[in-house]
Amino acid sequence: MRKLFYSILLAAASLPSSAETIVWVEGSEILYDGELTEEANRAVFDLYSQQSTKPATLTITSPGGPIHVGLELGEWVHEHRLNVKVYDLCFSSCANYVFPAGRKKLLGKGAVVGFHGGPTSETFDTSAITAALRDVPEEQRERLREDIEASFSSYIQMNTQRESAFYKMLGVSPKLNTLGQSEQYEELREGYDGWVYTPEAMRIMGLSNLEIVDDPRPAKLAHKPKVFLLKLPPPTRL
Repeated sequence: MRKLFYSILLAAASLPSSAETIVWVEGSEILYDGELTEEANRAVFDLYSQQSTKPATLTITSPGGPIHVGLELGEWVHEHRLNVKVYDLCFSSCANYVFPAGRKKLLGKGAVVGFHGGPTSETFDTSAITAALRDVPEEQRERLREDIEASFSSYIQMNTQRESAFYKMLGVSPKLNTLGQSEQYEELREGYDGWVYTPEAMRIMGLSNLEIVDDPRPAKLAHKPKVFLLKLPPPTRL
């Protein structure tokens, strides 16, 4: 059941991606390309420790991944005081935890740092659970669903606490990954996968040291989320 539960988390927490995640070092950067996974995180940590001259920047292109994996990477980035650069796409847990953790947050022109919820969201998409149970014999399905939902509830509770401590440490608004789900944006978000903030709204939400940069690298991810733009009137602080 552990493997099934993990696959449900991955399906629910990221955009579709068939490519294997790869990480490598290039000059002063560690590059992370693909879904957030525990294995890829370990590879990043090992690569960093092997470098005599430590990379200063994590450049990431990712559709997201499970909450705990994003938090793990974000906590490590903060601890090692790395910059985070996004020139293509950073969505879901990548946007929630990795991008905010950067000492400097380097945002390419045209890059998407997109949000669509987190552990404090009021509702969750359970379609991944239904899809995963489709091939389970009917007499086992309801019991397995109850077990998975109980595990999911425990997982959300644990990571809610972890996220709260993480955002407090960074000085980031606890509403960073849920504001676009609030009632005031209900009509605006219809038909969208999530939302992006304007650079000024990012700063209002606590994403300090944000810089807009040029990066010549072409976009790699073919599937991009459909996002709406969320603006905040200064000097609002949520």
